[in-house]
Amino acid sequence: MMLAFILALLALGPHSWADEPPAALEIQGPVKAKKAGPIPIEISLTNRGSQPLWVNKRLSFISDFELPPYQELTLRVRDPDGRRMRIQGKRCGFDRGSPSDFAVLAPGDSRRTSLDIARYYRFKKRGVYSVQIRYENGSEMPPTPEGATPFSGPLTSNELKIRLVR
Repeated sequence: MMLAFILALLALGPHSWADEPPAALEIQGPVKAKKAGPIPIEISLTNRGSQPLWVNKRLSFISDFELPPYQELTLRVRDPDGRRMRIQGKRCGFDRGSPSDFAVLAPGDSRRTSLDIARYYRFKKRGVYSVQIRYENGSEMPPTPEGATPFSGPLTSNELKIRLVR
């Protein structure tokens, strides 16, 4: 049995760092938030690779219920019961993009944005909410500058847990 396991591992071949995504998407925010207050989150797209990446720098967001061609950063918020929430507050705007929305992201560099998710979702119940964000460029990508690698995603962020109190 052990021999079969070892042979199976050898058949998979060595781990390749090329299999790892060249970028990372991370979110940070409060551990606790008040029901009637703001809930600010910070979003960063970081080049973790050794080559420059050609990315959509706008980092605009939209609900994950929208059609895929219109998604870039999509928010997925789940209530304390685990149900996906829909955007309820001010609708987020979406601009199809232009060549000026793209930039070279050097190795180790990040693009950051922040938003108050309480402006877009109604947090009514006390309990723990989860927030995740997905990056996937839906805009047409202009020609990639020499030396850069085009990157459209997809990437999924870490899961942020926020406890709503009072």
